[in-house]
Amino acid sequence: MDNKRMIERTQHEQAELEQRLRLALKRRAAPPELKQRVMAAAQSQRVKRSPSSRLFLTRSRGAERGAAGYDWMIQRIAASVLLAALIGGLILHYQAVHYQAAHFQSEQRREGEAAREQVIVALRITNKTLNRVNEHLSEQAQ
Repeated sequence: MDNKRMIERTQHEQAELEQRLRLALKRRAAPPELKQRVMAAAQSQRVKRSPSSRLFLTRSRGAERGAAGYDWMIQRIAASVLLAALIGGLILHYQAVHYQAAHFQSEQRREGEAAREQVIVALRITNKTLNRVNEHLSEQAQ
């Protein structure tokens, strides 16, 4: 019976939790003064920004006087330079890795050829030794 009661209590708690969640997540209309408060907060944030943060976000002094140009152009140029440097770095990295792989392969090929030459020399020595042994055995057989 205790298990049955625990299950019923757990189900009751889950149902109660779901009901509270439905109430909490129920769509409600925004208060009428919300828009005014948000706009006022945004305006105060604009005023509070430091001059260095406004450098890339607002018109330059020359633009305020009527001259063409915005500081956002400097930001775009800086981003372009950064992107070009990043792409250049990736290209150099790829070339270095490719060169290293090619160098490693050529080194392995040289080592393989050297090992092949050693095996060929060992086989020649073995062949000559077996020929001498064969001659020696044939001399003793006669």
